Amino acid sequence: MTPVLHRLLAQALEAVGAPPTLLRSAAFELASLEHADLTSPVAFGLAKELQGQPKAIAERIVTELKKRMDDSIGVGRIEVVGAGYINITLKDQQLWTMTTSIDRPVNATADAPTVIVEYSSPNVAKPLGIGHIRSTIIGESLARIHEFVGSKVVRLNHPGDWGTQFGKLIVMIQDQWGGTVSDDRTIRDFVQIYVQFHERAKDNPELEIRARQETVKLQSRDAATINIWKAICKKSYQEFDRLYARLGIHFDEIRGESAYEADVPSIVARALESGVAQKSEGAVIIPMPGLAAPMLIQKSDGAYLYATTDLAALQYRINKYHPDTILYVVGSQQTLHFQQLRAAAIALGIANDAKTQHIPFGMLLGANHKKLSTREGSSIELESVLDEAVEHARAIIAARPDGKEWNADDLNATAQMIGLGAVTYNDLSQNRIHDVVLDWGRMLSLTGNSAPYLQYCVVRIKSILAQAPEIGSEIGNPPPLVDQEREILRRLVRFPTIVRLSAATNEPHRIADYLFDLACAFHRFYEHVPVLAATPKERNLRCQLIDRAAKVITAGLHLLGINVPERM
Repeated sequence: MTPVLHRLLAQALEAVGAPPTLLRSAAFELASLEHADLTSPVAFGLAKELQGQPKAIAERIVTELKKRMDDSIGVGRIEVVGAGYINITLKDQQLWTMTTSIDRPVNATADAPTVIVEYSSPNVAKPLGIGHIRSTIIGESLARIHEFVGSKVVRLNHPGDWGTQFGKLIVMIQDQWGGTVSDDRTIRDFVQIYVQFHERAKDNPELEIRARQETVKLQSRDAATINIWKAICKKSYQEFDRLYARLGIHFDEIRGESAYEADVPSIVARALESGVAQKSEGAVIIPMPGLAAPMLIQKSDGAYLYATTDLAALQYRINKYHPDTILYVVGSQQTLHFQQLRAAAIALGIANDAKTQHIPFGMLLGANHKKLSTREGSSIELESVLDEAVEHARAIIAARPDGKEWNADDLNATAQMIGLGAVTYNDLSQNRIHDVVLDWGRMLSLTGNSAPYLQYCVVRIKSILAQAPEIGSEIGNPPPLVDQEREILRRLVRFPTIVRLSAATNEPHRIADYLFDLACAFHRFYEHVPVLAATPKERNLRCQLIDRAAKVITAGLHLLGINVPERM
């Protein structure tokens, strides 16, 4: 439907004398629902070109549009409003037709763009902390959104699995565990012995010397040292995978910093030989005119940095996947790093300007609007926050008896969906640039803008449909609609456009805003319009309408990484 209107708009613009450059970009966009379904401000951009007032130009465009429209287009009203906006309101039948199978994703074609999403990327030998939650949640949602609009998506995890910290861990594993990592060891044991290393090194400087020696042995691929390092990585990835599975997250490739170690020297050599980099006090830097600081790619002691590894990783990804875009879902604190990475990649010929995009986000704060931390100031484990969310959800379920007994497995599964959904939605319902507050009362509310509110909306619709007689055949031409029915329909048709906007801007909160508005429209509908008590014809239409609403809300929640329970 909308592509047809875009084409007709381009033809109308050509007829009024618009320049060819404007014809290629001619499009209608979503209007404010209180005014129309679609709108175009195109007349304002033509005022200077055609030497006229926007309103008069818009009226000429509407005249040309009307010449090209017939009843099959599905436009109920087209008019000029305000100073020159062209507004379109669609017929009920057109709205109804457009909502058929509207919850289904676009299938990727052979020439579909490839989008790499790098997210989560924790440090090995440490539990996933609360600091990883935003990258993990936002990254997974963006991957799902880009898939929905038909892109080929590659999910990448780039763990920190290399560096001097492993020399320290290996020394402690040799001294305390006999040089082996047994099956009963956990990732928290690594944290404990790492802390112990620093405590002991205060009185025993030789430990630091041994740690540096072990790091050198690791970098030179000493067999015994590599075996211990592999055991550390294996145990860490087992822990990470368990939490990723709990959040419904998977990766197409997990490739840590260590995988690029052999490629890093050639990156530095290439930068020097091409004149892109230069020596500075024994170190190697890439000057960055216009940025706050140059990019350091090799220290004066010969050590390489995270920035150098990122350049090698970028080169690998482009060669392997030939992506159109690479999204780095990393906190706002790393903005300068990604500005430097983009500039260096362009200067070295690794990637063009459009390849890399930093997707920044704010911090996660406690209910007191301060940074989350334990009493000792150490990192809070992600799992502890997820467990707390599930326990809060379990308490809500217990406080809302629905007359049916819960078995333990169903209760736990439902509490998981509600609790984890609350954490996820609390993040994604807000603009990612902003800091996010962890407020359990608001997150788990059944009456506000929260995941439980949306989940309950779907559960309620399914309960209504379960009580209705079998839904009749598909309605080709719906009878005249009441305002509350049309209110839902007009929102439903916007779903694909909202998802496309979210993909274009990499902003999942657009989908969250849309879902909340749709759920509110359903509740207004249900308060004023009978469903089960309606006539058979009305009941059939209304059951099909709310079934479509439930499917769209479920699909939208899935794009945010949230599941819907069978009951609440």
